[in-house]
Amino acid sequence: MPQGLLSNSKITVVHAGDTALAATDIDCTSLVDMSGYENVFFITSVVESTAGGTTGTVLMVPRHASVNTSTTGITDLASTAQAGTTALTTSMWGEAVAVDVVRPTKRYMTVSLNKTGANTVQLGPCIAIAYNNAKGPVSQSTSETIQTKTLISPTT
Repeated sequence: MPQGLLSNSKITVVHAGDTALAATDIDCTSLVDMSGYENVFFITSVVESTAGGTTGTVLMVPRHASVNTSTTGITDLASTAQAGTTALTTSMWGEAVAVDVVRPTKRYMTVSLNKTGANTVQLGPCIAIAYNNAKGPVSQSTSETIQTKTLISPTT
């Protein structure tokens, strides 16, 4: 049977999304267990930004830990691994910030979403996709709010 992205990756929501415009930084506490996976891709999008030309930035900082804990031992990767410093304007709505971590050195991965500028941006959900699975086909978690379907040679 052909295998697509869903059968060879694990999808995790690491942040459910902001409920309003805010300048608050977000330390995503949901960790992605990288056991059996080589890489992980994180992505989030701007769902709202302030009017009037107010500017700020969104920075996605990859973080890692050796143990599965949301409170201790999580550290930022080197500053050169930070992605997506993007100036915000009123046209920022719908744009995305993403980072791809290839062969992380620690088992658990997450990100921090750092925002500057007073109440300038509202972010949507932050999704992690662990991929290049060495163990073979996987099933997606039933505890996540992700509904999936794989179509093989669909017809019109």
